[in-house]
Amino acid sequence: KINYCNYKNINLGNMIRLKTLDFAYNKLTTLILRTINNYLRYLDISHNEVTTIPNISHMPFLEHLDISYNRFPAYPFRANQFRRLKNIYAKDSGISIIEVYESPNLEEVSLGGNNFTRFIFDSSVNGSLQSYPGNSNSIREFHFENLPNINSINFNDISSADKIVVKNMNIQEIVQITAYTATEIEITNTNIKDMNITSTHVK
Repeated sequence: KINYCNYKNINLGNMIRLKTLDFAYNKLTTLILRTINNYLRYLDISHNEVTTIPNISHMPFLEHLDISYNRFPAYPFRANQFRRLKNIYAKDSGISIIEVYESPNLEEVSLGGNNFTRFIFDSSVNGSLQSYPGNSNSIREFHFENLPNINSINFNDISSADKIVVKNMNIQEIVQITAYTATEIEITNTNIKDMNITSTHVK
């Protein structure tokens, strides 16, 4: 754990048995980790200046990931087959694309403050999705699929989305969808009872 130390570069290439890395609140621009790490459970590099995220696809036992408040240039984040991942925090990180599949242990996701162009969740989330990008002005495609424990969504303003998909969920209420430019809205296999849609270009 190294916090508030103004480090700019850290190389941990040979520390293969580390389980926890917490480098929050530094000035990191680069972080080098071993390619395959079967021990790492907790990774926090929030509040830095990192421009290239470590390749977390080779961390099969990772449970907690926090990459919030960095400087990723329109970074695509794909969390595929993270069977143990419980927490994803990526607020104000520059991420433009997020795709999460097959992460059945997810409990909390916080993604506010990003200018998404593509947002796909197709997973079993056991807890809550916090700060999803409901007010993004640049998102083009938004998927919420196969999330059995999410009960309500409020898309306050997705003003530039072309496609919105809400599918295979136990969701009972969508308070409001404001998507003026959307040409395709798919809401399939839900328990929705009340919904207010404002859109003028749906085909």
